[in-house]
Amino acid sequence: MYPASTQYGTAVGGISLALNSSNAIQWQSGWGTNTNLLDDDGLESDPPVGSFFGGSGGGPSAFFSKPGFQSHLPGSFRLLPDISWIADPYTGVVIDLTENGVYPPREWFAIGGTSVACPMFSALWAIANQEAGKPLGQAAASVYSMPSSTITDIVPVGSSTNVTGAITDASGITSYSASDLAQPLDGTTVFYDALWNVPLNEGTVSLVTFGTDTHLRTASGWDDVTGVGVPKPKAFADFFKP
Repeated sequence: MYPASTQYGTAVGGISLALNSSNAIQWQSGWGTNTNLLDDDGLESDPPVGSFFGGSGGGPSAFFSKPGFQSHLPGSFRLLPDISWIADPYTGVVIDLTENGVYPPREWFAIGGTSVACPMFSALWAIANQEAGKPLGQAAASVYSMPSSTITDIVPVGSSTNVTGAITDASGITSYSASDLAQPLDGTTVFYDALWNVPLNEGTVSLVTFGTDTHLRTASGWDDVTGVGVPKPKAFADFFKP
């Protein structure tokens, strides 16, 4: 969408991100999240029905021609996005909000969306300009020619422990595979999911499935979910140091 789709903008897409027990990155996927309410305080739907929650947008512009820095990509129109960063609200960025006249006056909560990814990348681009010691201009014109050591290519990520289930009723036992519970998949075959105990609603459990952006797929190289991938912050900024 305009203005990111112009040849003068840098379009930033989104990813989901998980950490391991050492707070290092365990996996990153394209931001595309499904949710499925499995247990609503003791009530189960049979069959379970999931829905698409949100994800990164992308694809070709319907108006703007392909700029020179995308000459190696297919088609003749401007392709979005260029690069990505964390955006999934389920794996988002925790902020500290202090607000006068509100009790409690200080609260912590997670936010997401490309409203997080864009300012994060803008901040990194500002650091890169500082390291370069000169104005670097538009970021999109640089990211397509940077080495793999500076950007992580985001590809489909799956798990051998995705959630399966069974419901027992008067008719017997009905088993559900991981793919059954993760719907809608729209052809996606590789994904990662987890159970989520809904805060402040004891006994309510949802299934959150990552890497299921509607009709969009991550792949090696540029893709219409994450662009060329996610910056490796220090290596990315250091690349521009004289």
